[in-house]
Amino acid sequence: MTRIKYFSLTVYLIVLLAVTGCSSSINIKAGKDNTQDILLSLDLGEAVSRTILSATKGMQKMSGKETNVFSKNHIESGLKKANVKNIIVSCPSSTKLNVNGTISSSQSHDLIAQDKNKLVVTLSPESLQNISKTLGEETRSFLDLFMAPVITGEKMTDEEYIDLLESVYGKEITNDIKKASIKFTMTVPDGCRQKSYKAPEGISVSATDKSVSFSYPLLRLLTLTGTETSFIQW
Repeated sequence: MTRIKYFSLTVYLIVLLAVTGCSSSINIKAGKDNTQDILLSLDLGEAVSRTILSATKGMQKMSGKETNVFSKNHIESGLKKANVKNIIVSCPSSTKLNVNGTISSSQSHDLIAQDKNKLVVTLSPESLQNISKTLGEETRSFLDLFMAPVITGEKMTDEEYIDLLESVYGKEITNDIKKASIKFTMTVPDGCRQKSYKAPEGISVSATDKSVSFSYPLLRLLTLTGTETSFIQW
């Protein structure tokens, strides 16, 4: 497996896990040397955690081995094989994950791209679906718990997906997902100033001369049907 494939699998695994989290943030800082420093923080939340832990008990009985949502060793190994630098992975609890690392734009992939004075983040169901198909059975089992249309490929309105979740898991977890969002922050290189930016349509943005931040509703991501691109330019 090439470094690019390792990188894609690891990054998308983290992102796919993030779409089931009720409190997530992804910070991407561009470097003048065409690298990006990434910090991801994820908290699955109480209701989501209970659902996953309940499911993992069943998987553990079938497999005869301990099952964890986050594997610090596996994540570190995947990032190292992708030649990601400055790796720091921590799991403060069974439901929380923090990942730091530095990547290069030469490691081509669909999620993050940097070209000269522009940092671009692209979200699309096709890329997430393709990568999710290459993940292990155990990881897919975690993702399948939430039947997210962005992963399954089934087109649903927000209301239809909420009705589905509520019929399976009840109102508590459904309300958590309805309120949740993922905070994206893109930052320009040291010594530079932000000149322009773009965020997905209909999403409020907070911008400074160094960065742009926006909170992407989790429900919108779980039911995403098209490609949404954000960027910051300096």
